[in-house]
Amino acid sequence: MRIQADGGVTWAKRLGGPHVPAYPKVRRDASGDLVVLSALDSAAAPMVYRLSPTGDVRAAIKLKPIAKLRELVDVAPSAGDWAVVGHTEDAAGHEDVVVVRYASL
Repeated sequence: MRIQADGGVTWAKRLGGPHVPAYPKVRRDASGDLVVLSALDSAAAPMVYRLSPTGDVRAAIKLKPIAKLRELVDVAPSAGDWAVVGHTEDAAGHEDVVVVRYASL
């Protein structure tokens, strides 16, 4: 999905994965990839999703402990971009993680 002229959405990506909190930790690393940490405050094992600037999923990694992950991603994203992560559920009860990146408004 690319809706740059309406609402500033530059890409949206559906990922298979766990339920995530409303406010995940997000940062951009030196390569320009967005790194999104899900399940930061849950008992489930946290997941880190690495997304390229074009929205491709480079990796989905399960890591722990949570304390080290907080240190890893507790940095605001650069370039004025921000990301929202939520979850959807279809009629069969399957959940998908949804990552949407917005350009700065």
